[in-house]
Amino acid sequence: MSEIWKKFEETKLSHSNVHHLLAVYRLLKEKGYARAADVSRHLKISRSSAFLTLKKLKEKGYLTEDENKFLKLTSSSLRLISNTLNSKQIVERFFKEVLFLSSKKAEEEACKIEHLISSETADAIDRFMMFLKSDKTKKSVKSKK
Repeated sequence: MSEIWKKFEETKLSHSNVHHLLAVYRLLKEKGYARAADVSRHLKISRSSAFLTLKKLKEKGYLTEDENKFLKLTSSSLRLISNTLNSKQIVERFFKEVLFLSSKKAEEEACKIEHLISSETADAIDRFMMFLKSDKTKKSVKSKK
């Protein structure tokens, strides 16, 4: 029996962890700063829950905190966020353009798997969509002749 299912357990960060990092990222872009209280408000969760998760992310090296409790993203968290946002965008487009899901449903489903698929898989999905578009273009040009 295949043991691929165990790979889920090897994922470095949980869905919740990734959303905490994304909240810090968005707050830094919008306000220029992020603290645990800001993250809890942004995610609509308790301060204690946000604090505990952010503490774990600091311990894992995804965040740093200065003496004034302002959070900063590390280079590894910035890479992870970039990959996650790219994967989500590609998967969401795939769900809308290829599977014809509604925008809302496509966004919900993409959010569930955005951090689970590899960059290579997201890139392969993107290439597949480009192939489909180029194939449609060729067919429409041929049919006009």
